[in-house]
Amino acid sequence: MRLRVTLLALLLLAGCSADPTPVPADATVDARDVSDVSDASDASDVSDASDGSDGSDVSDASDGSDGSDVSDAAADADDGAVVDGMPMHFTLTPHWAGVRSVEVYGSFGRSDDWTRPFLTLALEGGVWMAHGTLRPGTYPHAFRVTGDDAAGASAPTFARWVHDPLNLRSGRCPTNSPLAMQDETSSCAVLFVPQSEGAPRSYTVSGRFTAGSASPEGWLAVIERVNPAQAPIFVDRVTVGPEGRWSVSLASGQYRVVAWNPTALSMPATARRVASASQYLSADTTFADLDVTAATAP
Repeated sequence: MRLRVTLLALLLLAGCSADPTPVPADATVDARDVSDVSDASDASDVSDASDGSDGSDVSDASDGSDGSDVSDAAADADDGAVVDGMPMHFTLTPHWAGVRSVEVYGSFGRSDDWTRPFLTLALEGGVWMAHGTLRPGTYPHAFRVTGDDAAGASAPTFARWVHDPLNLRSGRCPTNSPLAMQDETSSCAVLFVPQSEGAPRSYTVSGRFTAGSASPEGWLAVIERVNPAQAPIFVDRVTVGPEGRWSVSLASGQYRVVAWNPTALSMPATARRVASASQYLSADTTFADLDVTAATAP
């Protein structure tokens, strides 16, 4: 009897010490576990995550639209480079020695039209050229060419307006142009944008000066564009050799040649000249011989 009571008591004590609801193993989180979890989101990880948007990356992203680019774009606009424009180019091959610079002035829709150059040409392989962009349209213009060895002491600064020899389109200069201010009937070349593909069509134009029994060497053959009801404008110049021959390439149009004595530019007071009749060019053309002995003071 006493033995059964003792056994029953032992069984009851064992039942009271057992927990009917076991605790899951992962429900206990000690200090080590906390540090382990934070390893996935510590400061180094945060900085790594911010690498895609930190200060250095923001500055990098702004490279495409920072102040320098905006100012560059504004400068391009001021220089005539139109972002949504079409490519165009200017070329000039003067036949006289001593050219120092070639600039294009014209009506290009800018506030400084005709007061500052639209483009400055660079000399490449004997040809002065410049490239840019313009919106489709028509643009009257003229070259400003500085330098002519025939001008003597003033050769480096001697400047003249030049009609584009290879542009067949021509018209009266705008009233705000320096040419029109000198003569309201002055002619300007007209650029059409878009430009035609390929090189412009041109013709070889030649002639000869005679001087009786003397040599015409050194005389200046000045070619001028002569449009109806418009003032003649300089196109090109050649210094003739002992045989008096000259030759240039020109676009279709009405032209004449004027013979100036060798010192006409260096000593204007001595200037003498004689002009040919004008001719319309639509093919290679040879002008009739021009007798320089008939030259008179202008």
